[in-house]
Amino acid sequence: AYFHAHLKHFSYLNYLFCYRIIIAVLLTLLYTKTRKRSNQKMSSFSPLPHIQPLPPPLSLRLARALFLFAIGGAVYYLIEILWRGHSHFSMFFCGGFCFAGLYLINRICYDTPRVIRWIFGAIFITVTEFWCGVAVNLLLGWGVWNYSNQPLHLLGQVCLPFTLIWFVLCIPADLLCTLFRRLFRVELPQKY
Repeated sequence: AYFHAHLKHFSYLNYLFCYRIIIAVLLTLLYTKTRKRSNQKMSSFSPLPHIQPLPPPLSLRLARALFLFAIGGAVYYLIEILWRGHSHFSMFFCGGFCFAGLYLINRICYDTPRVIRWIFGAIFITVTEFWCGVAVNLLLGWGVWNYSNQPLHLLGQVCLPFTLIWFVLCIPADLLCTLFRRLFRVELPQKY
């Protein structure tokens, strides 16, 4: 009953928005997969094995970044729908940016303990949420969220309880980032 009561806020435009996100993600996956096949055919023979392979082309890196952005934005938008019963389009952009940042934390700090990555992720999401809130709520006056009634809040844009929620959400997000890193077959930075 709770879920159906909140579904009335999930309008046709929200369905269309999510449908477009899913189509964009599928097209990005298809593009990434075809680029991988063509790169594998060309790089199967290396006459100079001591030379480092070239980084992927810019178009492939952009496709990966847009894919991660779309996944993060769509997932966070749906979490907002399930949690509050409604969302705002700005949350798609904030969620996409946060997930792309979590992917970079996963990629750069791959050899650090997972708990440290989760702490970094929670701090990154909290800082992103603060600046997004300053822009969206305080400067533009859209009033998307307000944490003024929560304990330990900062200007009503971030608070400690939600930072702890972001920490918990960083656990599955980190696993998802590891999966995408392996799917993309990204070479990790060398430690000297």
